[in-house]
Amino acid sequence: MVISTEPFRISSATYIRRIMKRWFSRYLLLFLTALAAFAVLGFAVDAAFFIVALIFLFIISPTALMIVYYYYGLMPRIVMLSSFPVTVSLKLSSDSVTVRTVPEDRPPYEFAIPIARIREINPGDTFDSIVYDSSPSGFVLIDKNAFPSDSSRIQFHNYIFDKIQVNSRS
Repeated sequence: MVISTEPFRISSATYIRRIMKRWFSRYLLLFLTALAAFAVLGFAVDAAFFIVALIFLFIISPTALMIVYYYYGLMPRIVMLSSFPVTVSLKLSSDSVTVRTVPEDRPPYEFAIPIARIREINPGDTFDSIVYDSSPSGFVLIDKNAFPSDSSRIQFHNYIFDKIQVNSRS
């Protein structure tokens, strides 16, 4: 049995925001610690450390986010997922989720994510997400309206969630 979505598109801005949010939340404590250290040094040692803190806040942090954008947001997989119509299908016989993009001028691009690699599946208000890797770009967004019906969406999520629960226990 196969549960599949209709072709859908998700903007690249949505993917980039999610990637940056995942990356920044991972390193937020490090950024806040460095900023607090510069502020403490500004009070304790020299007021010039306040300038260093401002440089860190307004130059270093945006530069780091720019590098994240270029490194993760411009990966070929992310570009394909955000530029062309995408179809996601769950093959129950092979226990894998297949993501397929169909460009107009090129052959289709397809990759499979074994359910054993999926870390979490999150239903959302607009987009559902499948997280399959620890890297900031290791996820796939699915338009919740791309499913033929609400029952197929629920079946899709429940099947993956049940398999994840079984894999985490063993």
